[in-house]
Parts: sequence; structure tokens; C-alpha cells
Amino acid sequence: MPRKTTKDSLDKFSCNNPKIDALARALLLKVANNDIKMIPQSEWEDEEYSYNEYYGAHKDVGITIQKRKKLRGINPHYYLIIEIDSEPEPITLGGRFGGKAWGLAQVQNNNPTNVLKVSDVTISTLFESLGMTDSGND
Repeated sequence: MPRKTTKDSLDKFSCNNPKIDALARALLLKVANNDIKMIPQSEWEDEEYSYNEYYGAHKDVGITIQKRKKLRGINPHYYLIIEIDSEPEPITLGGRFGGKAWGLAQVQNNNPTNVLKVSDVTISTLFESLGMTDSGND
């Protein structure tokens, strides 16, 4: 089970703008507490990137959590995009804000991609699932 996200645990996240920091932390806390439901969106791609997104809203603020990966790349990048009705441009935060947001959306939707689950898997059952035989002579 993932650790509990608290206000104190989010205080170390910073983008060097105190107003945006406070807004992003408050929104992440609402996502962590399921006060904002993040809804999976369809996956799509353009010529350079593949995208996977979640969307949620709170009052006049729209939140998009995005995983962006180069089509021929290995490592994805995560973004928290905040759209405020009164602002002409969305606020895009990457780094720790984006990574934390993606993790919270995954946990909220019962789809954690970076959590290892311990089960009763043995070497024999692993080989069997791969269509191989366990000769025991390796």
C-alpha cells in the first residue's frame, strides 16, 4: 500500500513560485484524498510523442495529468497541467509535481504501474507462464 500523501509530504515540492506551489499542492492533496476524481482519457499520439492522460475538475479549475513519451524513447515524462478559467494559459508543472500527480492518478484508478506485488510465484510457474520448462540444470 502506498504511503499516505499529506500536506507535510508535499511541502518539499517547489517550482519557485509560492502561489503556484500552494495551488499545485492543494490540488494534489485533493487528488490524494479522492476529492477530485481523475478520469482516464483515451491514449493518443502525434508524430513525436505518445500521450496518456487523466482529467479532473474542481470548481473553475481543470486538471490534466499527462504522461508523455517519445515514440522511440524509453523514459516518459509526467506533467501536471492546471487550467484556470480566468487565466489565458495553462500552468504546466513537470518534475516532482508531475510524477507525484501521475502516481496519485494511477493509485486512484487502481492501476499502479510502479508498485511491486508479492505473490506465490515460483521459478517453475514463471517458466511455465513464459512457455519454457524448468530444467533445473542452469
